[in-house]
Amino acid sequence: MSLKHAREQGLHTSINLLSYPGLIDREREVEALLAFVRETDLQLIQLRNLNIDPEVFLPRMPSFDSMGKALGMRTLIDILRREVPGVELGNFTRPIQRSKDLIPSGDGRR
Repeated sequence: MSLKHAREQGLHTSINLLSYPGLIDREREVEALLAFVRETDLQLIQLRNLNIDPEVFLPRMPSFDSMGKALGMRTLIDILRREVPGVELGNFTRPIQRSKDLIPSGDGRR
């Protein structure tokens, strides 16, 4: 496994975890994620929004019921912090800042 090998070589390892609340916070998904993190000695999980239309995504997915109960994203994060405290959790999405100072003068916008 590449992540495990990278850690054995002393490299920093991270993953982007595409988040879809109600899916990645299911009991079986959380258990699998914890096992993966422990097996690979992962150092950073960056939570990223999956950004998909539910009307497109959900009909293509198997029943979520087979994955256990949805725990909620806050609970998922609490479990990760408790069970693998050495793993950094992050989300580096930054909001768009709009300011008059950022609009070049003379472009016709008001």
